[in-house]
Amino acid sequence: MKKEIKNVKILEKTVRLDKAQMLKQVQHDMEVVQDDMEVYGHCERMRSNPAYHFARSADKVLSLFTSHFSQKFGFTLAEGATHVALQHNKRKFAFTLAEVLITLGIIGVVAAMTMPSLIQKHQEKVTVAKLKKVYSVLSQAFLQACNEYGTPDSWELAKNGEPAVNAAPKIKQFLKVADDCGVNDCENYSIRGGHFRVLRGGIYGSGYYSNDYKLKLTDGTELSFRENSPVFMALVDINGQQGPNTMGKDIFHFAFRSDGTMVPGGIGADPKNMGFSACNPKMEGWNCAAWVIYNENMDYLRCADELSWDGKHKCSD
Repeated sequence: MKKEIKNVKILEKTVRLDKAQMLKQVQHDMEVVQDDMEVYGHCERMRSNPAYHFARSADKVLSLFTSHFSQKFGFTLAEGATHVALQHNKRKFAFTLAEVLITLGIIGVVAAMTMPSLIQKHQEKVTVAKLKKVYSVLSQAFLQACNEYGTPDSWELAKNGEPAVNAAPKIKQFLKVADDCGVNDCENYSIRGGHFRVLRGGIYGSGYYSNDYKLKLTDGTELSFRENSPVFMALVDINGQQGPNTMGKDIFHFAFRSDGTMVPGGIGADPKNMGFSACNPKMEGWNCAAWVIYNENMDYLRCADELSWDGKHKCSD
């Protein structure tokens, strides 16, 4: 008897659930019929009046950053159409013009703040690569010249300030030369007295380098040789007349010793050294070649007083 009563209660509960589901289904069917009747009415009016336009505020545009809605729904039934499909409560996300302009403005400000630093770092990497290439090319040419003619102490080099006509002609045989200016004052060269700058600012004296032997390589590199027996030196402009034509930035110094060795200017000389040849923006910048080649940076332009060969090699250390 108890089992039969339990089964009756379960049946009653099932019937109640079925009634609720049926009620929801009936309500849904009535909504669909109502929509169909509405569309049918519009279609009938369209048939009787082709100019009839149907518009409805069912679609809305919602900004991603604001809470306002803007009405944006409307269409015209095409001729011969029999029904229209409606989409209720559909939201389309989009940016407003003001938001786009603000975003672009922020991007512009960030770019203006970061681009100069990025460009400078890129240019410094290019300088390092070019200077290391020139060092390699000159070293090989000097070595071949020594093998051919002996060490510089037997080259009968000129005294300081005299026409440097002995070293360069021997070395240029092993270089790819595009132009040979000799000891003339060629206007298409940047390494001439009064035509290039020193690191601390200002023009280098116009009376210097007038007797130097000048060459231009096929890659645009300029060389200016000065003799001072029993040694000689060379100034190298890695990009010719492109600029900035400044010691320690694109013009660097190399020394050729009497024993047949070649060294970049500034070996072992700390940038914080305040001597005449220091690689320091406060001085002329003669001793920067070694720092650039061996440490592969030009951080002496920013923190020279903090750098040393046995300590910090870059500002971020």
